[in-house]
Amino acid sequence: NEQGLPKALCFENLRLPDGTKIRFQVAIGLSGGSVESADKILRLCYMKFMTGASKLEVEQYRASLYELVGSTAPPLPAEHGEKKQKTSGSEANKANKSRTLGATDELLERLKKEG
Repeated sequence: NEQGLPKALCFENLRLPDGTKIRFQVAIGLSGGSVESADKILRLCYMKFMTGASKLEVEQYRASLYELVGSTAPPLPAEHGEKKQKTSGSEANKANKSRTLGATDELLERLKKEG
């Protein structure tokens, strides 16, 4: 990894309210390189699933949280059947690396507001 950011993931095997089991993951590198931020994003996504949101809705929500911490997530397809476009977020990650700490504070505030 060019920026030295971990490529590791935080993931959870979730059981949705309808009984379906899914694996959902959050990339640490897209979470500003912070394991703490990735874990918080994962918890926010879990709460979104528990309100009945679809996987696509939660993926879009996760992308908005990545933006909040200053990383650029690859664009999501309109439907699951479409292929995701591959993009390099390395330049965006380099430009936003210094904002990680402030963005983590914003994420904490959002987490507090959403319960």
